[in-house]
Amino acid sequence: MSRLMPYDSEGLWLKARLFINRAMDDSTEFEEAAFWACCGLELLGKSALSRVSPLLIALPTDDGNSLLIASGAVEDADSFVTVQAKRSGRDVGARSDSSIPMRRKSSPWAGTRTSTRQQSDST
Repeated sequence: MSRLMPYDSEGLWLKARLFINRAMDDSTEFEEAAFWACCGLELLGKSALSRVSPLLIALPTDDGNSLLIASGAVEDADSFVTVQAKRSGRDVGARSDSSIPMRRKSSPWAGTRTSTRQQSDST
């Protein structure tokens, strides 16, 4: 029996399914279910990326060890490290509100509407 590599897309897929099944268990509390669902989603993404190329999930470090392992040049699977999922958008407390530009979606009717007062003044 061959050993699965840590970047094997099928192994990551199976582990993601296991985590999602844990999240969907009826006896699981909400916080724990959310944790398992997040972990499962991260592994599902890594599985999809790894199917294209294992290099897409390898952590690029100064020594390049994980990249070499993912490319097959080095066979030290125990020291393989994958990239971590990061939160996007607003991190509460991590940034000030001024560092994230807020864009409002403009309405196609913006500026075309006149108030009742303006209409009565013009007549």
